[in-house]
Amino acid sequence: MADFMRNERSQEFDYPKAIQEKFEEVIFGEKIEDPYRWMEDLNHPAVIKWIDEENKLTREILDSLPYRDYLQKEFRRRNIC
Repeated sequence: MADFMRNERSQEFDYPKAIQEKFEEVIFGEKIEDPYRWMEDLNHPAVIKWIDEENKLTREILDSLPYRDYLQKEFRRRNIC
């Protein structure tokens, strides 16, 4: 990773915990376990809370990146975003 993308706090991130629920189904004779299936319901209050917490962490990380302002301006100048 480029030095300007390194973050001194990289080992300190407190990622939101996602609840795991027992869910199994059989597809073409294969048992599939998906403990995060409940997260497909984007209207579920716990999913909304988890997404909000993930977005908050992501914003904190992005805002702390060195050269962020420079990169943002450069991307806009090149019509990348």
